[in-house]
Amino acid sequence: MRRLGGIAAAFAVGWCTAALSAAPTDVRVAPMQSRGSQVNYPRLVAFPDAAIRKRVNDLLAARETEQRQSKTACHNTFRDTHQKAGKQEYSLAIAVTYVSKRYLSMDVRQSEYCGGSDHEEDVPDPLTIDLTKGASVDWRTIFKPGAMPDPQANANVEPGLLALYRAHYGAEKKPPNCQGYVKGGIVQVKLWLDAKKGLLVYPTLPHAAEACVADIALTPGELAPLIADGNFLGDLKATLAPAAPPKGSAR
Repeated sequence: MRRLGGIAAAFAVGWCTAALSAAPTDVRVAPMQSRGSQVNYPRLVAFPDAAIRKRVNDLLAARETEQRQSKTACHNTFRDTHQKAGKQEYSLAIAVTYVSKRYLSMDVRQSEYCGGSDHEEDVPDPLTIDLTKGASVDWRTIFKPGAMPDPQANANVEPGLLALYRAHYGAEKKPPNCQGYVKGGIVQVKLWLDAKKGLLVYPTLPHAAEACVADIALTPGELAPLIADGNFLGDLKATLAPAAPPKGSAR
């Protein structure tokens, strides 16, 4: 899937500092962002529970190893097929977007060209970790049954999360045919947390609809009817940065 310009804005000067200013002082992550051909996932450098910190860092190290293997496989594919048209590329952009005592979330985007006609750019592979367990979040336990898309579910029943996504999507300036894809072509979503925006939703669409993809943020208030885990909702409400007051409003 080719997707342009998604994460570049996340690397503006001061972005992470502004977004995570309310992060707890006894929970620290570094680096907050990385980008380029080197695969460098962050590490949890401070956390009250040493056992959880090790578990989280082992998980991050495993993801890092997996991505490095993907990079090597891309390079080998390009070399073995003796590609002439185009230059082999592989890069990974990682931005830590949410840090609290309960969750660590990051927006991970992969770009690669390994030969042939496919050139993938800014394809998301987000990761959210439950810091109370030291494990990746299972989103099915966060949402109520039926709230998330499920290929095995009744096709006549619209999952609540998709209903919210589609309601917001109408404001996106996308080609007219995109509305059709978004209405009926989503069977899977990728989710991550952002301390400035809320829950980010990225749908998996057919390759032909690559120009239709949009990241859409949902607020705690919108999500509340769909959430089964009250701790998740409470953490998101407490961590989400308050919206800036309108210009000219009283201080």
